Amino acid sequence: MCGWRRCSPGARDLISPRNRQAISECIRAGLSYLASEQAPNGAFRVVVMVGGPGVPSGALASPFVTAMVLDTLHVLGERFEAKRVARPAVAYLLSEMEAGGLWRFYGRHQVLPYDLDSTAVTLRALGRWGEPVDYVAAAKLIESQRDAGGRFYTWVLDQSSPLRSLLVDPRSFLLRLLGEPRSLFRRRPNVIDPVVNANVFGFLASVGLAAPETERFLVARAQDTGALDGSGYYVHPECFAYALSKACELTGSSHALRVATAAFVERLTRARSLEWDTPPFLTIRLAAASLRLPGGAVDLSRTAEVLVGLQRPDGSWPWGEAWAAAVWPAGTSRPLYGSPALDVALALEALGRCATS
Repeated sequence: MCGWRRCSPGARDLISPRNRQAISECIRAGLSYLASEQAPNGAFRVVVMVGGPGVPSGALASPFVTAMVLDTLHVLGERFEAKRVARPAVAYLLSEMEAGGLWRFYGRHQVLPYDLDSTAVTLRALGRWGEPVDYVAAAKLIESQRDAGGRFYTWVLDQSSPLRSLLVDPRSFLLRLLGEPRSLFRRRPNVIDPVVNANVFGFLASVGLAAPETERFLVARAQDTGALDGSGYYVHPECFAYALSKACELTGSSHALRVATAAFVERLTRARSLEWDTPPFLTIRLAAASLRLPGGAVDLSRTAEVLVGLQRPDGSWPWGEAWAAAVWPAGTSRPLYGSPALDVALALEALGRCATS
């Protein structure tokens, strides 16, 4: 169940000096663990699970995971020397950039095409750390990847012909040609995922660009009871709550989106409070989402106490599956994906907000 109580609107309990010291020690231990998980090139990995939750079958470097981790670290600021982890992550992400501002989930050497989720979270994370990328040009490219209703696709694809695919993404085209040539003539699925749309909306808002159709889609999804069931690529509704809360930090988000997000987070918190077996990694993600909301009503002392109590002796926190394949072969288990580094980073972000509030 959720480990912190909700307060009256706007109420935030003060954290005692002793508890602040415990939080600081927790954050330093977590950063040390995070550094131990970082590859020499600055990347963080995604763990693949094909036999069900908690059954790892391999791990791969991921620009998406690295960008998500990087985005959380800005909360810690200079006080905790987060730059020693952030700098290598920035270098890795810049080395993975393709086509003037696009990224792939597993990086440039994998067969997956560019995707808007990896691209949007990477651009926003680099922007937070002041990297001189042409964000406007990248945003224009992203804006071209929408359906007729203004919702963003997940993958950057041109499916009109194999020749167009070659022009749009030659690396992916050649890898498919060598590995599975018949796939060039099959239409790839391109899921409209609300979490992806929230991440894209958040990036566009961060560079001053409006996406009103996307915002209306997000508001409607947040108000839909089906949002508590997860989405195409994201297993748990906490992922949507967190992505929405990131979008609501920005001045470009509307009052309607902020209200819908706060109501969704409240609804999800109530639902989890009725459960006695909520995985700790979901408690962490929901805490991180709640603390991002402007004017949120969170008991900081209790939240910090829960997060400190969940930390393991090695400085890590419990982790679990966050993403899943939207399409997979019949007769096989649905592949799941998670990241110990990202779940640690989310706990660090939440603790950092408790410490500075």
